[in-house]
Amino acid sequence: MAKLEGVKVLDMKDGEVTKVEYEGAEYARVDGDANVGDIALYKGNHILNATTGAYYQVIKGRWFPKTVVHDGGGQNFSIIDQSYIFRKVNSDSSSTLDSRVTKLEQDVEEIKAKQQVEEAEETSQEGTELKYKVGDKVRITAEGTHDFTEGDVVEIFEVDDDAGNSRPYKARYLNGIEPWDGWVFENEVEPLTPKVGDKLRVVNAIYTDGAYDNGDVLTVVHIDSAGDIYVKEHDIVILPREVEIMTTAEIKVWEKEQNAEFAKFSEGDKVRLVSGGGNFPLKGYKDGEVYTVYKAKFYHENGYRVQIKDGKVMFGYATPDQLEKISEKEAVEIEKWASIGREVDEFKAGDIAEVVHSPNASPVGTLVSITKVDVEGILAIGWSVPLGKTLDYAYYKENLKLITPVEHRFDRD
Repeated sequence: MAKLEGVKVLDMKDGEVTKVEYEGAEYARVDGDANVGDIALYKGNHILNATTGAYYQVIKGRWFPKTVVHDGGGQNFSIIDQSYIFRKVNSDSSSTLDSRVTKLEQDVEEIKAKQQVEEAEETSQEGTELKYKVGDKVRITAEGTHDFTEGDVVEIFEVDDDAGNSRPYKARYLNGIEPWDGWVFENEVEPLTPKVGDKLRVVNAIYTDGAYDNGDVLTVVHIDSAGDIYVKEHDIVILPREVEIMTTAEIKVWEKEQNAEFAKFSEGDKVRLVSGGGNFPLKGYKDGEVYTVYKAKFYHENGYRVQIKDGKVMFGYATPDQLEKISEKEAVEIEKWASIGREVDEFKAGDIAEVVHSPNASPVGTLVSITKVDVEGILAIGWSVPLGKTLDYAYYKENLKLITPVEHRFDRD
């Protein structure tokens, strides 16, 4: 009950109120203990939410025989010892109708209070129902009562339903290892759902559009209201069922492996792009082409990458597994063919080639003139020792070595 409204002062003496009127009845100031039904004029100044100079009804409370419910959200505090007490005039007879009504109201209040206590106890019991079960995977959110580290992903493998206020869950690492103390409170863990900053491993790639595959590690940058996941490495939306959250231990192992992969490359290395060409951040770069490493480990907006260049477009940024390091000898061969605008071992009609392996045709070391190149092989005119004349013969590209490309022959217009 809040402070009473409509209380009128009827009489005062020496500046203090001695008689008031409330709801048509007169109340006179009395000394001694207060009774239920009296009015209290609060004169203190330090009880929370009790207003100095306000009037309050005295009722029977839960914790005190007689108390005043003041402006405190339903909490009962006794302020009687800091109040002037006023009692209804001619209301001291217990045989009057008013006293019987007051007694009835008091009994009703007691019944309501008892019901409220019972309901609170039931609600408390319902609130203690455990949230997690055996087999659930959860994330550690706080340290202190156990041996886990904040951020660890663990599995609950034992639940104590009778733990009460104690730690009800016993957890272990996902690899099955149990710490010395693995018991945790419910407020020390949270459901294992992705959040911004998490590392995710792709385990069930579905709608990849070629941007990712099983085994790839991705970093969460946003999760929408539907639960779809956006990652730093590309623009394709990830579904929760495609990935699993990596544990702290797994991330450390992965980072160590990544460092080892980057260590394979050095500035100036020749590398072949094996995947990702044409897509950001490798637009302008083609799979199968050879490029030069500019920086072996460069922090790009999508994470650490190997920075590559070809002198024609802006830098490209590839993960170590998108590159294949080639030998210096192979690099020289590639550059030699590239200088005439061709891929390695790309022959054309009109080329002059040396026979390096003879399939019963022109002798090894002799020159032939290529007349046709198609998917079935190469035709070239050369000297046949057995027949003593020139003729066309079929060769594989491995049988020949380019001597003069057709573009550089002076004997042809």
